[in-house]
Amino acid sequence: MLTLERQNLILDYLKDNKTAKIQALAKKLYVSEATVRRDLTEMEKLGLVRRSYGGVILYESAGGEPAMSVRMEVMPDAKQRIAMIAMQYLSDGGTLFFDSSSTVCTLARMFNKKHKTIVTTGIQAASCLAGKETLSVLLPGGKVVGNSDSTEGELTVMQLSQINFDVMVASCGGIDGDSVTEASQGQCAIKQTVLKTASKKILLADERKFGARCPYRTCGIGEFDIVITNRRPLDIYGKLLSQLGCKLIY
Repeated sequence: MLTLERQNLILDYLKDNKTAKIQALAKKLYVSEATVRRDLTEMEKLGLVRRSYGGVILYESAGGEPAMSVRMEVMPDAKQRIAMIAMQYLSDGGTLFFDSSSTVCTLARMFNKKHKTIVTTGIQAASCLAGKETLSVLLPGGKVVGNSDSTEGELTVMQLSQINFDVMVASCGGIDGDSVTEASQGQCAIKQTVLKTASKKILLADERKFGARCPYRTCGIGEFDIVITNRRPLDIYGKLLSQLGCKLIY
């Protein structure tokens, strides 16, 4: 079977199932797992899929972002660890921004700080936070994007631009060198807006994000004060963050 033919079959399978394990793909295609990994590496470079531990998820929709239901199932233990670390850097009181990422949604589920105003573009995050006492939760209006389970667009950006945030907590699509990148222009615009007014900026990024590149550049990674991940990244990132005065925590 030709490489292109095999990769097309992988895409067809992902369109139906959204996610797949390498072992299952190898069995389905009658090839070795090493062959599947090589195919997935090439497909990821083309922006067709995103690798995860032992598997792969499909980049889908015009926004280029996998559905929230899919993202929440990818590396849940890593997201839990990152969220627990992030909680240590969030004190009681203040005004926070939470983005619509699955990692920040994990943080929202366990959030237990008091007397906070939290503004979030994540519909699931807002739902989780709304049931907690002592929290004032705001969901900016705008276009509802079903795939990312969020609000975005000009109206969302306008409302966010009018708020001074004590802390911004966000994830990203990928970290390419010194660039923080996003899969959609809408998400990129939201984060660029909040970065302008937030006093402290915290980036949550699991180990898959380091070295991953998405189409839209949000900012330089030095814009963030703290980067929290689940495992020590390559030394090149540690050195870069140190030079930029950005604290790396894992």
